[in-house]
Amino acid sequence: MKQKMKKAIQIYFRVLSLLLFALLCAEIHLVYTNILSLRSSYIILLLVLLILHNVRNKISWGGIIILCAYGIFNILYYGSTVAYATSMDFTASFRYVTLEGSANPVINWILRLFPVLFYCLNLVLFLTAYVRKLYKMVKIPR
Repeated sequence: MKQKMKKAIQIYFRVLSLLLFALLCAEIHLVYTNILSLRSSYIILLLVLLILHNVRNKISWGGIIILCAYGIFNILYYGSTVAYATSMDFTASFRYVTLEGSANPVINWILRLFPVLFYCLNLVLFLTAYVRKLYKMVKIPR
């Protein structure tokens, strides 16, 4: 069972890194083609998330825990009271682009739900023993 869990976590990290990289490339493309302004882009947040997921040390583990906790707080608390996208909602620019056209409302719902699921799942996952071991947080005896 533990081997399957470790393999699933490794696959999750690879897929998540590819997804964050694809979102980053799409965001840069939207800014480059002047569809979005640089002010309303989330390039730095996506870049920080990508770096923290791929650099495995104690500082990046703590950074991802703090970022995920703040992301949940920001989206659920501030996101419910303001009319604009919050600073931690990294799919907001894609929602802006899809709302201008005649997009499927399911796509907008998925784009709105993805950051919340991302932050919650990462917060739980990064507190597991296997991920703490990957990020050199805990020395587990053999």
